[in-house]
Amino acid sequence: MRLSDALIAEFIGTALLFLVGAGAHIAATRLAGGGFEVVLAESLAIGFGITALVLSLNPVSGAYFNPLVSVLMCVQKELEWKHLAAYLAVQFGGALVGVLLTHSLFALPLLQLSANPQPGLGLAWSEWVATLGLLLVIHRVGETRSQAVAYAVGAYLVAATWFTPSHAVANPALTVARMFTDTGAGIRPVDALGFLVAQSLALVALVLAIRLRKRFGALGD
Repeated sequence: MRLSDALIAEFIGTALLFLVGAGAHIAATRLAGGGFEVVLAESLAIGFGITALVLSLNPVSGAYFNPLVSVLMCVQKELEWKHLAAYLAVQFGGALVGVLLTHSLFALPLLQLSANPQPGLGLAWSEWVATLGLLLVIHRVGETRSQAVAYAVGAYLVAATWFTPSHAVANPALTVARMFTDTGAGIRPVDALGFLVAQSLALVALVLAIRLRKRFGALGD
């Protein structure tokens, strides 16, 4: 694959991924007013959306759309370390453009700062669990049935949106982007740090587990 094509695909995919989740949340809130319907709409949109995006863009860039997944792919030698910085830049940039796209579609002010509180260790712990699960699914399914990764990730995110109180953001690029939308999908900047630390620690935990498995066979097959 050409690096330029890959970076464009990652930029577009991450922008659309933000739109899928945040747009579904905003639309469901307007239509239903909140509660059960919002979580249902958001989870289904994310599940179907990520599946479609991965199937569409995987041949071009790997369809990572997530800085943590990009780092994991470098660890697994599926992405060259020298390309990591470029991948991270377009993923964070794409997510921020996704904010502008979402706001424009819903006739909201383009530039916002979230005031939506998401505080506490409980939500950070939730993000650690959600992120570790996502990365584990990508790692294990990628090893055994690579063609099924899109479906596995979509199914996992539908479930994780329900079983985690943080609704499984599990993506630093989307977390940063959510700081700039003052909607129900937003995360107050002061609270975003806890999400980012938890997500990063989940990656560290999985990489350590992979190293242990390779060295000692601790996890088995």
